Amino acid sequence: MFTSVYGASVTVIPRGSSTNPGVTFKNAYGYVNVTQTESFAGIGPLTATGPFYFNVSGYESSVGIYYMTVKSYGNGSMVLRFPGIIPSTVLHSSTSTATYDNINHWQVLTYATSQTEPIQVVYVGSVKKNIQDSAWGLASLFSIIGLIVGLLWIKMDLEQPEHAGNLNTKKDLLRAVVLMCIAIALMFSMAAIFA
Repeated sequence: MFTSVYGASVTVIPRGSSTNPGVTFKNAYGYVNVTQTESFAGIGPLTATGPFYFNVSGYESSVGIYYMTVKSYGNGSMVLRFPGIIPSTVLHSSTSTATYDNINHWQVLTYATSQTEPIQVVYVGSVKKNIQDSAWGLASLFSIIGLIVGLLWIKMDLEQPEHAGNLNTKKDLLRAVVLMCIAIALMFSMAAIFA
């Protein structure tokens, strides 16, 4: 059993055995099996009855999702801590609890009953962030398209004197297109701010 693993980076590479896959971290209350190659800022300290620490600080966006299997014996509270930012989602059973400790800045999973379950701690793919990024992108896109189309339209009229009579009409249409693009950009901006 490990007492602690520290370093600038710890990469866990699971065994490929069909009968005993993964890398297992144990204590008196159960074990955690890392089933996919995962990178951490550090693991531990691991003690006989203390919590498991999987420090994900700085690796949240590059790894994205941490996959593990938890086996708790039910002879006490088994606790997993993930120091790092607030995950967007933690997939776990209803018989375990998942909370974020804002003081210590870590995600906590607690198991008090005997169970085996896969867990996923998800740091990327937040629906809110995806909506916000899409909305800002669309707002920018509509603003740029409206401006470029309008400027090219006026430029063509200025270069062709036979169309000079239509210039005022096209300027009015350009204003309408630009205002419409600004309105659409504002709608997407509001969606990004209030999503």
